[in-house]
Amino acid sequence: MSIRLRINLVLFAAFFAIASAAGWYVNTIFMKQTNEHVVKQAAILMESALAVRSYTVDLIKPHLDPLLEQKFLPQTVPAFAATETFERFRKKFPNFKYKEAVLDPTNPRDLADEQERAIIGRFIENPALQDTSGELFRSQSRFYYVARPIQIKNPACIACHDTPERAPATMRQIYGDKGGFGWKLNQVVGAQIIVVPAFEQDAAAKDMLKTIAILFAATFAILLVVINLVLPGRER
Repeated sequence: MSIRLRINLVLFAAFFAIASAAGWYVNTIFMKQTNEHVVKQAAILMESALAVRSYTVDLIKPHLDPLLEQKFLPQTVPAFAATETFERFRKKFPNFKYKEAVLDPTNPRDLADEQERAIIGRFIENPALQDTSGELFRSQSRFYYVARPIQIKNPACIACHDTPERAPATMRQIYGDKGGFGWKLNQVVGAQIIVVPAFEQDAAAKDMLKTIAILFAATFAILLVVINLVLPGRER
């Protein structure tokens, strides 16, 4: 076996070993950065939704509540305000989602799906749990979610969600008397869920990894050519 062949075999073995180790390490770093980025996005959007809720409770609801007997205005409901605001945001960023998912909602659009019911179940099983997060896969695409419990802490909420008879007649004219009743104080009835796309960041990380791999392979190829030009073709 010639010296050139031996060296080439050693170089190829070293290349694959280094490339495998470096690829694993770089991919781990990229995935960590991707997850940190989407978690930060989700947390910021969650705080934005909470700010809309707080604004509605403090500055909108007190002015519109006196009209409740004449007309029910959904704009006084914090969940409605946060959801409607986010729907306008989604017109430009459709892969993001905010939902106040409820097991037995007044508004049918808030009804929790199977994945959301599982998230709500965590809060019901563990009342001390303040938030939870994790991955969701929809249409083979990876998303990340952050969720917080919807817990009835304000006694004023019971007025609309205790029994149909106690609820405002104007509200029942819009939503009926079948859903959103029987709630109790301190009961967890749902979850605020922010969903952000992780697959977009995953694709960017893969593109960067592919670029690094190409540069690494090109560098190795050039090094291999130079070494082969310097080495003798056969042993003497």
